Amino acid sequence: QTGADVFDSVYVDGGSFASYGTLNITHTGLENDDQGTDNLNLYQNFIIKSYAVRVEDGSFTIVKGNIVNYCGGGVYVSGNDSTKVILGTADEQGSPLGNNNWNYKGNKKGGPAVKVNGGQLTIHYGTYTTMQGDGILISKGTAVVNGGRFEGRDSYYAPNSTDATIAGPAASYGFKMYGGEATIYGGTFTHYNYQGNNTADKGSGAFVMGTIGNDGKVVTGTAKIYGGEFLARGQLGFSVYEYADVTFAPYGDVENPDKGGDISVEGSAAGLGIENTNGISATVT
Repeated sequence: QTGADVFDSVYVDGGSFASYGTLNITHTGLENDDQGTDNLNLYQNFIIKSYAVRVEDGSFTIVKGNIVNYCGGGVYVSGNDSTKVILGTADEQGSPLGNNNWNYKGNKKGGPAVKVNGGQLTIHYGTYTTMQGDGILISKGTAVVNGGRFEGRDSYYAPNSTDATIAGPAASYGFKMYGGEATIYGGTFTHYNYQGNNTADKGSGAFVMGTIGNDGKVVTGTAKIYGGEFLARGQLGFSVYEYADVTFAPYGDVENPDKGGDISVEGSAAGLGIENTNGISATVT
């Protein structure tokens, strides 16, 4: 790759890239820049400096392999409808696509395993984990998840505490949305090292919200859940926040009746939480 301000192992900005064998990517990455602490929405706009794979336009397909980034994020997708990314295969028994972890050091080296900031992403199974950040984060564009395991993690506790789980919109989750549209047919969305009743490691399963765009209009975070597990030893298994529109419908996609499955949510405080902040409502069906 060439060009200023590009620090990724694989960078796609047009054309087509496809790997139908086994593709292993190992990337050292760069530390994130200090972006201050005075912006209340910094958690939404924080810039991860490097990813193992960044796709901003064109098509990108990996059928099988292992993606490792020791500093930064895993896979980043942006652009418009012409950007199409496929990870894994529709064969659940095939070798999974993996996303390994990086050593966490403050917030300098954190990042989501998968981020969608535009374009179209389809995931067929696999395992996506991070030591600091979200398993999958969607802020724009569309994502379709047919299965897989997504693990987020906050590797620190709440201020002035030695064991309190980080919660709220700035926390890390297995599945998180600030906008865009996600369709989930299956998968497990949890936190790193989730082991049922084991409280040694805590976190939350899912968090969905929308935002107000630069033009003052509402940007709804829309999640259609037709199957999947949302498991957490932290506060909530699934949290619905302001400007969110969430539908739970096991096997309920009339256009794809053969897809989907049972839905389960689990959390220490509650399985499902609907939060109304400052009179701003969310919709859950």
